[in-house]
Parts: sequence; C-alpha cells; structure tokens
Amino acid sequence: SLGNVRSIKVSLVGEVKWPGTYTLSSFASVFNALYAAGGPTDKGTYRSVKVLRNGDIHHEVDLYDFLVSGDLSDNITLKDQDIIKIDPYVNRITVLGETKHIGLFETLDGETFADVLEYAGGFNQHAYQKRVKVDRKTDTERKIIDIHYPDQANMQMKSGDIVNVQKVLDRYENKITLQGAVFRPGEYQLEESPTLYTLIQNAEGLMGDAFLERALIYRTKPNYEVEAIPVNLNQLMADSAHYDIELKKNDRVKISSIFDLRELRTVKISGSVQNPGTYQYIDNSSLKDLIYEADGFKEEAAPYNIEIARRVADDRSGEIKNEIAEIITVNIENGLEYNPELEEIKIQPFDQVFIRKSPTYEVQKTVRITGEVMYPGEYALSTRDFRLSDLIEKSGGLTEFAYPKGASLTRQFDQDMEDLDVNLDDSVTTQQVESLSQVGIQLTQALNNKNSNYDLLLQAGDEIEIPKRLQTVQVRGEVLYPINIRHEGGRNFRSYINAAGGFTEIANTKSAYIVYANGEVDRTKRFLFFKSYPEVRPGSVIIIPPKEQREGLSTGELISVMSTIVSMATIVTNTIFQIRRN
Repeated sequence: SLGNVRSIKVSLVGEVKWPGTYTLSSFASVFNALYAAGGPTDKGTYRSVKVLRNGDIHHEVDLYDFLVSGDLSDNITLKDQDIIKIDPYVNRITVLGETKHIGLFETLDGETFADVLEYAGGFNQHAYQKRVKVDRKTDTERKIIDIHYPDQANMQMKSGDIVNVQKVLDRYENKITLQGAVFRPGEYQLEESPTLYTLIQNAEGLMGDAFLERALIYRTKPNYEVEAIPVNLNQLMADSAHYDIELKKNDRVKISSIFDLRELRTVKISGSVQNPGTYQYIDNSSLKDLIYEADGFKEEAAPYNIEIARRVADDRSGEIKNEIAEIITVNIENGLEYNPELEEIKIQPFDQVFIRKSPTYEVQKTVRITGEVMYPGEYALSTRDFRLSDLIEKSGGLTEFAYPKGASLTRQFDQDMEDLDVNLDDSVTTQQVESLSQVGIQLTQALNNKNSNYDLLLQAGDEIEIPKRLQTVQVRGEVLYPINIRHEGGRNFRSYINAAGGFTEIANTKSAYIVYANGEVDRTKRFLFFKSYPEVRPGSVIIIPPKEQREGLSTGELISVMSTIVSMATIVTNTIFQIRRN
C-alpha cells in the first residue's frame, strides 16, 4: 500500500541551486531530485550530470537529450544514499540572430555547428542560411569565421564562440512595381512580366484616364543612382513589337492619370445657402447644380443678385492687365424650380459664387423689460427705430412704485472679453467686468423728450430693468464699517462716509466714486484746493478704493542709493572747491 512506500535520502552537490540532502520517495528519479534542488546554477553543466553510487560514477545524464529530443532514457531511478554531482560547464557558446532560440548553449567536445543549430531550434523564417558568422577567441585576439551552410555544417565549435545568424536582405531579386492608372496596380514577378507591355496586360490594361503621352520607368543603376526612362504609351499599345521595353528587377513603372497632372478643380459657393463651402468641379455642371449641391438657398437669400467670380484666362501675351477676375451677375426671379434657363449657366473650374442676403430681410428681434411696469416680459422690435419710450408705452407704462432714475439697460456687446483687454488678475473684480455691458440711461428724460438722445434706440437682446423706489445707500470699500444707510435728502457724500465710520488708513480718498442705480458712475473731483463730491441718490453705491501699495527699498538697495548720493555730493564739493581756488 501507499503507506508502506519507504523513503530514501539523496544528496545533491556542486553547481546546484540548493545543494543538500533530500528525503525522496523510493521511486524518485534523477529529474525528481534535480527539480527538488532547483536544477543547475548558471555555471553548472547540463551535459554531464553524474550519479555517484557507493563511491563510483554509476551513470552520467545529458539533460539536452530530454530538453531537445524529449528522451527520458537517462532518467534512472535513484537509490538510498545516491549522490548527484553537477560540475561546472566546460564548453559554452552564444547563439544570436535569426534562430528559433537564442542564448547560451553548452557543447560537448567534438560537437559541430549542426548540433548547435539543432539545440537552437534551427533557422527561423528570416535567416540568411548561406553564410553564418562565427566570432571566435584565439590565444591573443579574436577572429571571424564564415560557415558556408550546409557544406560546412560539420565544423567543430569551440568554447566562447559567438554564432550570429543574419537576416536575408530586405530587397527582392525579381520584383517589379506598377503604379497609377491601371486596373491592378501593385507588385509583379519579373519572370511573368519581362516587358512593359506584358506587365500592363497582366495588370488587366490601362484605365480610361491614363495619360498616354508619357509613362516613366524608374530604374536603379548598379551604382544606386536612379534613372527615369520615358515611354510613349500611345506608341507602345499600337506597336508593342517595336516599342516594347525589357524590364529589370526593382523597376518601378508609373502611369499617371490625366487628373494627377492638373490642379484639383473645385468651385466655391458662399453666402446665403444651406451648406456653403468648396465642392469638386464636375464637367458640364450648371449654376443650378451647384446651388442644389449646397442644399439650396436660405430664406434670407436674394436670388436676384447672384455673383460669379471667374478666373481670367491666360492669354500668354505676357502683359499684366488690371482685370483680375471676370464678374458675372445672375438674376433668378422665380426660384430654382421655374428657371430652366439656369441649366444654360455653366460653371467653370475655380469659379466662386456669392449668394447675397436680401437687404430687406430681418429675423425677429426681441428685448426684455422687467420690474415696475404694468406688463413686464419679452417684446418684439417692430421697427428699426424702436426706442426706449416705445417699450415703456408697449409694456403699459410705469407702476406707481417705479423708480425711473434707477432704471438700467443691459446690452450684449459683440466684443469678446479678450478684445476688451481686461485682465482679471489686475485687481479687476467680476462686478466691474459685468458692468461693461451696462448702459447708463436717464429714463425720466427719455419719457419727457421722446425721440431725443435720451430716448435710446433699442437693440436685439437689450434688457431694461425698472426698480422699485429705492430708499437706501450702500457704502463699500475702505471705510471702517461698510453699511447700508437710509437715504435722506439733505445728506451729502461725505456725511454718508462719516456714517460708515470714516476712511481707513489705506483709503484712496482722491479716487472715491459712486455708482448710481441706473449704472452711471460719478467720482470726486478736485479743483485747486477744493473738492467737489458727487450727488447721492437713492439706490447709490459709494465705493472707496484702497491706495496702491508701493514696495519699500531693501537694505541693499538703500545702501546703494545712499552710496550714490554720497559720491555725487563729494564730486560737487570738490568741483566747488576747485572753482573757488581758481
């Protein structure tokens, strides 16, 4: 039974990864023991593993028989007290390049290149087999040995040899290439297409757009210079017996298309069409075809004023003329469907067609009014001169709680923020940036003086806000206690600042300003020794900015300045002294 299977002790010594004595099954073999001990080290032999029994060499195991051929005949069963000894390797060579296995291989005395090639798995599909290079060490230096395979396959190898199997050259011995206007371009076998005519026939002939006046054969000379051999295909196809040309390996034949030999022909349509852009020119196409290609007119289009700009033909006179384009004006009164004469207006390569927008066409434009009006909301601009007073009237007028002096208008400018040259890092707040789109208005003046400069013309997207009657004033910035204060008619600008505790130490009093509810801004003005403070209205915001912080001089800079002053003073003193002496 399994319980009665006894154990044996086997020792492994020499170049083994984990030498020592191992307790194994009595059925254990040499390979079992080697597996338990981790196998030979990098310096150990694979070709002569000795099994010592009772002090004598009982058996020698060549591991390559198993690793290369799968032969297990050397895998004998061990006995108790057997010793497995692995000596250092004797001969080792290196195999590089195009074999199936590369690396270090151990050889026995007398083994040949054929044996090494077998250990390396043979040549791979890229190997150049006729000549294998061997780098061999002599007593004083190294030398190169060429092995001509298979004639010299039995050449004996020496320890330290480096075998290098190179690749075949990346070129062809019988390839010719056909490019261009044939039905089957590509690479062909020279033996099957020894001449240009047979090559074209094997490619199933020329395409209809082939340029027959000239083809080129690019041929590499023995000195690797490339020459171009011109061929007239008209003559070749008409009389191949007389005009055919013999091809050589690596020849490249190029047959151009007539379309390859001229500029890509396009037409361009822009303006009021659904898909303006550049389109490929099609022979015999009309203006109507191009407009259809661009998916037709937009609603805004003025088809009665279409303009075609055409290149001026080269008359080869050499004279520089003032005219740089021929302008053709087309009038389509009844639309595309009812104009058969449009078929007669042919476009030419590189024409540019411009579809103008009708000057009377306008999309609906709206403005919005919010706040203290009877009917706040969105309203359409009915005329080009629709004004602020018209909007107030259309929205039912102001309510009894409206504060017309605080009315504001917000307008969307076309400029990007980059165009405004405003850098948010330079102490400009978001509130200041947003105020750039706010337009100060004087609604009371606009309502009392209709159609005047106060009564602004409105634009699409304008938003007018009519606030409730305001009763407070805000004080912000460099004051001791920023607050909201009830507006009183008799108080002036300075009194509101005093109510907020007065200025801080870093307040820039000269730059104090006020923002009114309608978006207008006023500031403190100075004339000689007199200050003029702005009027304070309900809903105003008084802002006291800080002083600009100046950096003081460092100790080194201060010493440098003082040294310069002392030096200048010394020069001036000496100059005055010399003048007085004279």
